[in-house]
Amino acid sequence: MDLSGKSTVAKAFAMQRPEFTLRRTFLCPDNPHVKTAFSRVEDSSSPLDISKLFIEAVTHDIESHPMLDEKIILDGPIMTRIPAHLMGRGEGAEERKVAEYYLNMLDSFPDPEEAFYLWANMKERVSRLKKRMDENPNAVTQADLLLFEDPVLFQSIEEMHRHIVNERFNPTVVDTSGVTEQEVLDFVNEKRC
Repeated sequence: MDLSGKSTVAKAFAMQRPEFTLRRTFLCPDNPHVKTAFSRVEDSSSPLDISKLFIEAVTHDIESHPMLDEKIILDGPIMTRIPAHLMGRGEGAEERKVAEYYLNMLDSFPDPEEAFYLWANMKERVSRLKKRMDENPNAVTQADLLLFEDPVLFQSIEEMHRHIVNERFNPTVVDTSGVTEQEVLDFVNEKRC
C-alpha cells in the first residue's frame, strides 16, 4: 500500500495497524545503496546528480522485493519522486533520459494491494509546512522549501508526481485539505476493508 503524500497519515496508520510495516522512500530496509546515496546528496548540487545516485538503490529494491514477506506501507517512494522532480523542472535531454529510465523501472516495481494519493491544496500545504518548520525544522527538506522559494516550480513537480502515480498505480486520490488526520485514516481503513 502506498500512502504517498502525507507521512503523518502513513505513520498513524502503521501505529493503528501493527500488521503493516512502514517504509519511507524504499521497500527494503537493508538496501545497501541508500545510505551511500543519501550521504552523497549533500555534496551534490544538481537534481540530475542526485537522481543518478539513487538508481542503484531503486534497482536493489526492485530485485529484492519478491523476498519481502510482509505488508508494507511505502510512504513517498523515491521511485516516483525523482522523475517528477526531473520532469517538473522541464530541463534538458539528459534529465529527460534519466527520468525515462526511472519510469521504465516502474514497470518492474511491485503492484500495491492498495494505493492512495493524499494531497492538499496550496494554502493547506503552506500552513502545514510552516507548522512543521516550527515543530520539527530538521524534517524540512529542500524540496519542501520550494513551496516558498518557487511555488510555480513546486506545483509543476507536484502535478508531474501526481500524473506519474496516477498513471502507474491508479490510486484512490484523497484531498486532505481541511480534513483531520483521523478522518483520512478512517477513510483509508474503510476503503481497505
